[in-house]
Amino acid sequence: MSSAKTVSQWQHFVEGCLDFRPVEGVYRIAREMFTEPELFDLEMELIFEKNWIYACHESEIANNHDFMTMRAGRQPMIITRDGTGQLNALINACQHRGTTLTRVGKGNQSTFTCPFHAWCYKSDGRLVKVKAPGEYPEGFDKATRGLRKARIESYKGFVFISLDVQGSDSLADYLGDAKVFFDMMVAQSATGELEVLPGKSAYTYDGNWKLQNENGLDGYHVSTVHYNYVATVQHRQQVNAEKGA
Repeated sequence: MSSAKTVSQWQHFVEGCLDFRPVEGVYRIAREMFTEPELFDLEMELIFEKNWIYACHESEIANNHDFMTMRAGRQPMIITRDGTGQLNALINACQHRGTTLTRVGKGNQSTFTCPFHAWCYKSDGRLVKVKAPGEYPEGFDKATRGLRKARIESYKGFVFISLDVQGSDSLADYLGDAKVFFDMMVAQSATGELEVLPGKSAYTYDGNWKLQNENGLDGYHVSTVHYNYVATVQHRQQVNAEKGA
């Protein structure tokens, strides 16, 4: 754990940020929980870069050599289906000098070529070509220079990855009882399969991830901030009721 504070010091910090007085109806968290840079780094390291996190749905990379990019915490990733149909979670950084291999959100290609020195990798992460190969020392072995990988598993078509390559926990164990909700979603399909429809809206949020999560739990703002959406849903419900649907 890369932190200047000890576990005891972090425990004291967190406890000092909490003001929970149920009898008085007070449930407050100090804003330092949302602004402390070192705490944010620890959260990235121990939550998003340590556990299984959702990457994509298999229908989004259905064909061989399909890929899409995402981030696991602070780490840019390429999720691929290689030429044999296997899923791969590749670090989106050339093993030579760390250059980002692709900035494309999704596509289909069998190789990824570094834009800096033209090292070329297959969609399974293997290094297959380097520029000016005769200039490398005799002991240079492409087989040992492939892209770094994360663990990757799929449950009912939902693809998860974990940067903790030494971890021993399976995705099924990690999901635990949460598997029931995935089962319920898939059970709604007559074929037992789901498909993510094309189209995506991307938003840049310049703030702490916990604040966005807090906002997602706040239903009080919905009828004002999302008035048009609520009105559309209510109108649809009214139309369906009139039709007896």
